[in-house]
Amino acid sequence: MNAEEFAQGFFHEKQHHLDLYLNHGASTAVGALLQELRLDERQAPLLRQLLDTALTDTYFSVLCILGGGASMAGVQQTYEVRDEAGRLITGDANFGELEAAAYELFHEPEE
Repeated sequence: MNAEEFAQGFFHEKQHHLDLYLNHGASTAVGALLQELRLDERQAPLLRQLLDTALTDTYFSVLCILGGGASMAGVQQTYEVRDEAGRLITGDANFGELEAAAYELFHEPEE
């Protein structure tokens, strides 16, 4: 697994959670709380945008922290993440690759 595949995994997880929260009712605690809001046609798209933005910011931040491009609790350092085969996904040897892949997935508009 490389940095791009790792970032894609996080992006798919973000999309999966958004779908779970919005389209599967009370099957999650978040979904149950959303149902209790009883949003109207004008409010529902705003809530979707809010959740999408919050999840995007969270997942992107985690990837940037792991890649060493952002700080966690005021500490900024590079972390080494390896796949099961021992291949380096993040670390000094490929600094910036994870953040670049994450930015492209989470922040560049789809074509």
